[in-house]
Amino acid sequence: MISIVTGPVLGFALIFTPLSLTWANVAGTVVFALLIPYVAIGRTLLYFDLAVRQQEAVTEPKRRRWWSRTRPSPQPG
Repeated sequence: MISIVTGPVLGFALIFTPLSLTWANVAGTVVFALLIPYVAIGRTLLYFDLAVRQQEAVTEPKRRRWWSRTRPSPQPG
């Protein structure tokens, strides 16, 4: 969420400031440089979390639904 919202909000705020284009660019670059490590760490943790969840789903036996009926075994003859 941080990586998606920050750019447009900062850009919109910098439009209405009396800063020159150079200083607006510097401010955007500094904010970008400060946020990149947090975004990368968050995405890495998300990747590892999803990998562990997938591995647990494969090893975990399927649960039987409580509303499904048991079928009788076929009778010979």
